[in-house]
Amino acid sequence: MNYYNIIIPAPIDKVFTYKSERSTSSGCRVIIPFGNRKVVGVVESLTDDLSDDIIYKEVIDILDKTPLFNSCFIKFLKAVSKHYLVPLGSVLKGSIATSLLTSQNDTTTHYDVKNVELCELTQSQAEVYNKIKFFLNNRFSVHLIHGITGSGKTEIYLKLIKDVIAQKKQAIYLVPEIALTSQLVTRISETIGISVDPFHSKLSFKKRKNLFWGFRQGNLPLLIGARSALFVPPHNIGLIIVDEEHESSYKQEETPAYNLRDMAVLYSKIFNIPVVLGSATPSVESYYNAHDGKKYFYYILNKRFSDYEKPKIHIIDMKTEEKIDGIISLKLYNRINHIIKTGGQAILFLNKKGYSRTLLCSNCGEPYRCDNCSVSMTYYKSKKYSKCHYCGVTASSAQCCKCGGVDFFEYGFGTEKVFELAEELFKEKIVKIDRETITSQRKLDKILKDFSEKKYNIMVGTQLIAKGLNFPSLSLVGVIDIDNIFSFPDFRAYEKAYQILLQVSGRAGRFGNSGEVFIQTYKPDQEIFNIIRNNPNSFYNMEIDKRKPLNYPPYGKLMRVIISYTQENYLYEVGDIIAKSISNIKTISVMGPSTSPIYKIKNRYRINLLIKSKTYKNLHTTGKLIKTTFDKVKKGSMSIKLDIDPQFFM
Repeated sequence: MNYYNIIIPAPIDKVFTYKSERSTSSGCRVIIPFGNRKVVGVVESLTDDLSDDIIYKEVIDILDKTPLFNSCFIKFLKAVSKHYLVPLGSVLKGSIATSLLTSQNDTTTHYDVKNVELCELTQSQAEVYNKIKFFLNNRFSVHLIHGITGSGKTEIYLKLIKDVIAQKKQAIYLVPEIALTSQLVTRISETIGISVDPFHSKLSFKKRKNLFWGFRQGNLPLLIGARSALFVPPHNIGLIIVDEEHESSYKQEETPAYNLRDMAVLYSKIFNIPVVLGSATPSVESYYNAHDGKKYFYYILNKRFSDYEKPKIHIIDMKTEEKIDGIISLKLYNRINHIIKTGGQAILFLNKKGYSRTLLCSNCGEPYRCDNCSVSMTYYKSKKYSKCHYCGVTASSAQCCKCGGVDFFEYGFGTEKVFELAEELFKEKIVKIDRETITSQRKLDKILKDFSEKKYNIMVGTQLIAKGLNFPSLSLVGVIDIDNIFSFPDFRAYEKAYQILLQVSGRAGRFGNSGEVFIQTYKPDQEIFNIIRNNPNSFYNMEIDKRKPLNYPPYGKLMRVIISYTQENYLYEVGDIIAKSISNIKTISVMGPSTSPIYKIKNRYRINLLIKSKTYKNLHTTGKLIKTTFDKVKKGSMSIKLDIDPQFFM
């Protein structure tokens, strides 16, 4: 009789031992009885650590002749579990869809790689490529390519991928925004010589299954996708590319709350392969690791491909500038008119969606708030309703929560209002892109294609349009509103503003036409604007120097503890108990408990503690003590979340 420790895809902090007369291996899937159900689990290991007082249940069936997960992949899942202080079963459940985990390999799809000649690299590109190529033969290393937008980072990625495929190995190409990959996927398919869909949750199950098993069996040499692509088990992995490595969307909010960039580095270390991180605006942590930390190899590309000039940046002081409807400056309006008349295109970017930011009560001035969450509702004029972007509730009529009034006026503006004003001012073909209006990938792809073919003159949008897009005739970018980001309760606020501004600016003038960027602000004296206009790379040393005395990353490690409950009364009491339980640990500092910036979400009140330390080891020790204390004092549906390396603080 054989005994096996089985990982069950559920939030359970242990493995379970089952017996079987049949032999199987670590990484194979089995069907087991669990409570009153039959579930699919994954064999962690063979074991002889048995207890005489336990009656072990028997494995019902073994699904795999050869392991779905190899030993390195099992080790990777365990490392994710350990680093983020979540059960191994939660990692399995939260990273691989149940439908895929339980599926059978009955696909017959073959992916033929055609021989396609790559375009010749520039001298600076070739120097970066040759240095990274040296590490392709099964050697762990981390490479950070810091290349301005349009400098040709993608050409380097593709040449490295071609080399890996020639070695009969596989590559994973990770992107932060799968909705915007159609241009990238087409480019990769044409360059690499393989036609493949990007892997993401909105694909049909049949396509996801084909990609999942095609990559596992080795028929598919390249997998392109967002977060979930890293958790597709490989056949013979040789390289990982993390494009736009700075993006906060790489951080998963659900359990396990991992940062994909960091896990890609961990994955590469376990599999002993190189990983390439690329960005025009690297995260401060990655920049530090490539310089003071000396953990990463660093390469910089300062010139645009084919020596096209960087766009010229104008800072518009909205306090003194003449404005149209309080939204578009006269300078920007005049320049858009000129650009359109000369056959160019323009993008108008702002950092929020909707018609107006919210509705204010005409009687008392109170914002129209969500009943379930302590946030203002966003008003959508075209749909004639307000929506909460935290719980999703909508309302077609409003009543003031303070005075009961029913008369409201619009305050602030979003993409809808800017779109409406642009239509009125320019009388041109204008299109709007934000997550509320783009309801399908097909619709988005068509809009992007139409804009590229100049069927539209102006595009209005949010952060969706700030990254990864190439339009030959786009020569002007207008940043309508950026000031709101500076008031976020987040030590990375300036870093995020810097990244957004440089990324969206990089859309202009990528194909030789003279590019211009107009940034509207009520705070023109902010140092960030001077840096972006004159010396973008000086941002990093300035930002790192600001964080050092406060022990913020990259100098310190952070853990955010969020406790939530339907009742306010007991919440702070539990927070105080937890804070007291860790108060004697000298290797950490604790801030809080305090009210979360958004105090209520989905009718649950929230408080948090922020814990700093020099090492992850100290955070892990503290986190385990917090969990133990919480389990002793929690009530009812009270929940706790430990977020290692938090990206969001609301």
